[in-house]
Amino acid sequence: MRLTLSDIKILTEGQQIKNAILQKYSSIEEFAEEVMLYPDSLKRYLRSKKCGSATFRIKLTQAMGMGYYQIVLSPEEQIHRYVLNVTDNINDYNDEDSLLVLETLKNMCVKENMIIESAMMFRNIGMHYFSRSLNDSAIEFIKLSIMTIADRNMNCLTIQYLLEIAMVYFYNLEYEKAKKSYEKAERLISDGVEVDQETLYYFYYRYGVLYNTIGRYERAKGMFEKALSLSLNCTQKGDATMNIGINYKKQGLYKNALEYYEKALITFENHRGKLSWVYNNMAETYRCIQQFEQALISINMAYDHVEANNFEKLFVYHQTYAQIVEQMGQYRKGIDKLFETLSKIGDGFVHRKYIVNGINNMIKIVKKHNDEAALKELEKILITLLKNTSAKNVEFIRELKACIGDIYIYSKGLDF
Repeated sequence: MRLTLSDIKILTEGQQIKNAILQKYSSIEEFAEEVMLYPDSLKRYLRSKKCGSATFRIKLTQAMGMGYYQIVLSPEEQIHRYVLNVTDNINDYNDEDSLLVLETLKNMCVKENMIIESAMMFRNIGMHYFSRSLNDSAIEFIKLSIMTIADRNMNCLTIQYLLEIAMVYFYNLEYEKAKKSYEKAERLISDGVEVDQETLYYFYYRYGVLYNTIGRYERAKGMFEKALSLSLNCTQKGDATMNIGINYKKQGLYKNALEYYEKALITFENHRGKLSWVYNNMAETYRCIQQFEQALISINMAYDHVEANNFEKLFVYHQTYAQIVEQMGQYRKGIDKLFETLSKIGDGFVHRKYIVNGINNMIKIVKKHNDEAALKELEKILITLLKNTSAKNVEFIRELKACIGDIYIYSKGLDF
């Protein structure tokens, strides 16, 4: 559940007891009758700084079936629970309004000198910025989280934050910086830091994705195989299996790639969103071996299995679709599909790199076919996107303007 500003306040003993009572009883009066107290006396207890006598506490704990300090939490414990709630649900805090909630909770942690919780909130604010494509701010706050616990011997938590900052660098296309973050994590792991299995899985898995991207295929494959051996559930197993397939595809070993995609389909049998990724990768592989009809079937299966409102996937799949139909001599279908994809966004969130990559891919295809009318249509879409983009998204604005500039240069016959 996403917390609001009104949720994150420190409750008095009386407020906590009242809330606990009303979770079990329909009214204060009903509880008062149960514990043989006058309702007015009970209400007076709940309003006072110290809630009643030792006798009242005994009656309360007996009626509630739990210890007093399970009902009444210290201010620090209340803050700690708020931080855990936000951390577990950070993906829900992805709009501008939620930043005030995160900042308020972070300030509460700092005020109470709660070092670990402060670090967790710096990380949460960083991930909030990442979700809004404000990657420089994301990196700044995740760095703060690492610095906050630097002298606390919290190496496992440090490793988790290093993996997250590496992920932001990766999405920012800063591969060398991502690699350095993974190397720091690797040194800590090699030094014998006790790390939970899930963190180890993500270390090997994400490091493998980076190596795959920069062309270190043997190293990447070893990482994915290690991740596969550490997988804790079908989702993790399927992700590692699918990426071994991607690894083979990048090396031109298409038969091996398709074999691993088939294995991933079986693993992801009941996970529609993951199945859609596999079908997209299968479509890409079939396109590479010029089995275009099979590629088209696979990419349509990817579209059929995509989760509702997952606009990022739609942009990724559009690139695959556009390349397939272009090679089939029907590139105009790719333009129509892009417009259809853009029209579906509405108020939904899409990480900027997916939009920019999708548009750039389409611009390249259209330029190849000298279709100036289609370029003009793309330009109109870009101008609309610019108008609807927050001024804080400086990098996104710059990239959209670069796309418009590319179209303008080409239309003036100055393309290079």
